[in-house]
Amino acid sequence: IFLGLRHMGNMMSSSARCCSVPETTPLIDEVELRLFDTQDGRPGPPLPTAMSVTQFSCETFYCQEDESVMEVDIVRFGDCEGTARCRYATEDATARAGIHYGSISGVLEFKPGESMKILKVDIINNEVWNAAVEFGIVLSESQGTHLGKYLYRCNVRIIDNDYWPSNAIKDAVENKAIDQIPGPLLMYEYVKLLLREPDIRMDTIKNVLLDQFKNIYFFMTLYLQLYLVDVVLATGGEERRLEESEGGEGEGGEETGFSLVPEVLLFPGNKEKTAIAVAAMYFIPYLITYCIDQYKCFLCIPGAARRAVQTNIMLKFLHCREDLRMHILQSELTMAVIRDVLEVVDMGYVKVLEVIRILGKLGLALLFILAENRMATIPLVVYPIILSIWFVAREKKTTHAIERRAKDQDKIVQKVDELVTNIRLISDFSLKDYAADSFANQIDKYHESESDACSVVVTNLFVAPFLTVVFVSAFMALSASLVEGVGDGYLFGTKIGIISLGTFLATINVFKEVGAELEEIFNEVLEIQMSWGPLRAITRLMNMEGDLLLRRSINRQRRKEGREQRETIRLTVKSEATHFPVDKVRIQLNSLSFAFGTLAGGKVDGARLFNGVSAAFSQGELHTIVGGHRSGKSTLLRLLGQLFCPGENDGSIFVPPHLRILHVARETTVLRASFLENILLKSKAERVGGIDRIRKICLRVGFKAATLDNLLSSPRGEVPETSTALPPEASDDHALAWVSLFSMSDFARLSLVRVFVMNPEVLVVHHPAVFFDESERPHILRLLREHVEQQGLELPKEGVLRRPRTVFMSASKFEECTEAHRVWHLSTQEGLNEIEKKDLNIRKIADLLA
Repeated sequence: IFLGLRHMGNMMSSSARCCSVPETTPLIDEVELRLFDTQDGRPGPPLPTAMSVTQFSCETFYCQEDESVMEVDIVRFGDCEGTARCRYATEDATARAGIHYGSISGVLEFKPGESMKILKVDIINNEVWNAAVEFGIVLSESQGTHLGKYLYRCNVRIIDNDYWPSNAIKDAVENKAIDQIPGPLLMYEYVKLLLREPDIRMDTIKNVLLDQFKNIYFFMTLYLQLYLVDVVLATGGEERRLEESEGGEGEGGEETGFSLVPEVLLFPGNKEKTAIAVAAMYFIPYLITYCIDQYKCFLCIPGAARRAVQTNIMLKFLHCREDLRMHILQSELTMAVIRDVLEVVDMGYVKVLEVIRILGKLGLALLFILAENRMATIPLVVYPIILSIWFVAREKKTTHAIERRAKDQDKIVQKVDELVTNIRLISDFSLKDYAADSFANQIDKYHESESDACSVVVTNLFVAPFLTVVFVSAFMALSASLVEGVGDGYLFGTKIGIISLGTFLATINVFKEVGAELEEIFNEVLEIQMSWGPLRAITRLMNMEGDLLLRRSINRQRRKEGREQRETIRLTVKSEATHFPVDKVRIQLNSLSFAFGTLAGGKVDGARLFNGVSAAFSQGELHTIVGGHRSGKSTLLRLLGQLFCPGENDGSIFVPPHLRILHVARETTVLRASFLENILLKSKAERVGGIDRIRKICLRVGFKAATLDNLLSSPRGEVPETSTALPPEASDDHALAWVSLFSMSDFARLSLVRVFVMNPEVLVVHHPAVFFDESERPHILRLLREHVEQQGLELPKEGVLRRPRTVFMSASKFEECTEAHRVWHLSTQEGLNEIEKKDLNIRKIADLLA
């Protein structure tokens, strides 16, 4: 029954979510073939496998959260004359089905002549803020076609275009006036944002309700103390309380008020057992409060609240505009994630819950005061007024002192990062003393700001306990005449009434408790106030202008141009010439201009590196770009590699959307992981051809066999402990032991291994041979050309359909141009022009590089 219902759902999903788009263009990548049952669930004869491939039209799709429906293209390239089928299904990543999108699955069928289908996925516009989340869609079990080896799956990235923490601060963000947003408003919007998260909202409700048990326990202890003094331990206490309750009025016909204190012993006539019962009632609930505190340790707050903010800060940084990201200090980002988030969550949101708990406690204290001694309501009225005036008057000074301390702390972290990063420079130029003095001066500045902040905080914290001492002293002096057996119940000639000794002592205790609780509230509110500065800092990071909307626009334009180009090439290239005319679609630069300050459509604030550059590059070739210093070679490669995006009026770059692009910088970055994990990155060995292929590529780029035996021998690829270069202790740093054995050329080899293992259709690489000596450089360049001509290194020679590989690289020497299929010269004045290979010589290249 389950399988039948699931298959029925698949059929309904398929019919509801798929629509055909007339297109008859071809394309294929490395593939695998699997058969599956027919659409009605019954085994059927296999369809003949045509020379075609079915895959997604691009690797990543973009949509905004408020679009409601995302359209995902699935294309069939090559022979489209027959019928083809495959299964499709969504899968969660950072986006979750039912929360961010509606999951779909089913069977996709291409009828004869159809070359494109569109899957429609519902996008849920939920109230939970995320910088960007994504989910995957996977194709499987093809019949009558091949599935692309790489683009059988795609990612769909959902962009949240709201402001953080809410659109209420939209005007302030757009006017760059985040510092002018009132702290209470910002905290209020942040709390609302957290409560939209179901898990946090539920655990917040649990936390508040559990805290009220503690308040009830506090209320009960007040009356237990009063009951113990006035009824259990007092001589004739039970009889006196009964007489007062029967009399109803005190002397002169005045009301004595009402009381919640029991008037009889719990065990009539037995004070000892009653006292034991009171002790048990005092002790047992305290154990329950301990259990409550233990349970609260496992609630999702504050952990989930921290995680939500910390994760989104990093997502926002990763998807920030490149020009803005370059101006973000590492220390600023680090302290925002580590310090500011903790202050906002632990000193902000969690303290709000503490304030709610204390307010509940004060409510119960007020009930006790009204029942036993109404005069004690004075501090509950006066305290908040005085403390509120003080809080508002000191807000600006407090916030300024805390933010100044935080900025100086950021500078210390930045200084540490500079010293660690530049240790070689400091050592080579004997700057150790200077560096140490500079660091010490920064520490002194921090200590100065810390002292100022400490002084402000101490002064703020002094006010509440000072008020408590004043009110307790005043009550002791003024209320002694009202105590039974001490005075006559008059105060300043006015009849107030007699109070018992227990009430007098309990009232003093209430004054202290009320003072302590109001002091705690004031302290909590002060900490909430101190979190406003970090909250503004996080708000600035969260609302940085990202590049996702621009990339969405570029992606959709590429997909549109891709359809047009495939249709055009299908009509102009004869089918006999190639099975896949799409390979003839060219990579194009269309009137491309660039100046720093226009990375994402911003205003030009510098001279243009190049202006109106147009060129067309054939697939399946090695293109080498040469030019003088500051001619824009690196920038052009970053644009081709989609690291930079051209501005709105700065032309365009067209790379067929089905081609995966890999941009590789000149310097190699190493992850804190094993050698093998540094090669695979997020992939798995079986997806890239297995360990044997990785080993062969490592040998091809120049790693020694003995070295590889060590690096690839263990599951994680660590160096065995028998190596004399390793520290004796086994720790997590063991996985990084190989790094100390590598030279600059070894790191360059590692970068090339990553490239060849990933096997992108378009490779953009900066000076790939710069770290190799004269004897190795030609071999490295020949490997790049072989990667192009063989459509990938160390891949099976039979049974695999390969697509063209294209490489763009920069060069600074004549030898680096000899393996190129085409050489291009870039200059600020003349733009980008091809140089005929027959005209190349050392002198000409030297002139072009000058």
